[in-house]
Amino acid sequence: MLAESEQEKQRHTEKLQGQSEARRYLAPELNRTINRVLYIHDRAIPNFVCASAENSIKPNDRREDFIPYWPTLYPNAPQCRDLAADDAAALITFYDSLHSLADFVNDWWEREGQLPVNIFNAILHHADKSLELGLICVAKFEVEKLCPPPYEAWGTISSRIERSRLPQPRRENII
Repeated sequence: MLAESEQEKQRHTEKLQGQSEARRYLAPELNRTINRVLYIHDRAIPNFVCASAENSIKPNDRREDFIPYWPTLYPNAPQCRDLAADDAAALITFYDSLHSLADFVNDWWEREGQLPVNIFNAILHHADKSLELGLICVAKFEVEKLCPPPYEAWGTISSRIERSRLPQPRRENII
């Protein structure tokens, strides 16, 4: 009985170690994809404002600028099998939101009869939802610890997401 208990402890320890290694392995890719969504969100704002104002100022963003980056490791890397169910579910939900964003951009970009203000508003909302889901992954995969920002002044990825998601009136108070 004692030997079985020790074996069970050993298996549990190995399982936890495998989960931790899988998170460390996937964190840089997750960081890259979240940073791209931050960029998309940040570009959708001025495009939405310019389209709303109906003036001659047009940002020169192209459709490709609003397409998220895709993971290259997930789901085919063997480490993905070691993820805990909650971690895998968070990752799947986040990456699914990227597909929704990309599908919207591809389906609606410059669609005849559709107002650009509506398109950029929807892109903004899709990106915002992806960032909300990305925050969950940042915590679960310890992205801030494993992938610190290249410059301290940038702030952590969580703080950058939170700043970009603040409602407009509150943004003015922190700038």
